Amino acid sequence: MKYFYSFIILCCLVTNMLGQHTYGTSGLLYSPTAEMQKDKTVMIGGSMIDHNIYRDAYWNAHDEYNPYTYNYYLNITLFPWLEIAYTCTLVKGIHGSNYWPQQTWGK
Repeated sequence: MKYFYSFIILCCLVTNMLGQHTYGTSGLLYSPTAEMQKDKTVMIGGSMIDHNIYRDAYWNAHDEYNPYTYNYYLNITLFPWLEIAYTCTLVKGIHGSNYWPQQTWGK
């Protein structure tokens, strides 16, 4: 048993572990938990994701680009069977890119 615990600790030390970002929604369609909030629950929040943490070759090729993704959400559970959620994600696009729409360039 001592070797098993040592193996688990060793795996945790050498493995990259990424957490799941929550976007303020729950419910039957939300994986992996499919949990529902209690009725008469209101959740308001927001988050920021810094892409510099896990930059790949695409982001490294664009040094002038400092990517951040913001989101905010409002989630209201009126009844045990009804949950209404609004999520807005704000992305800053690269100027002159064909991938990002022109409305997101530098904003």
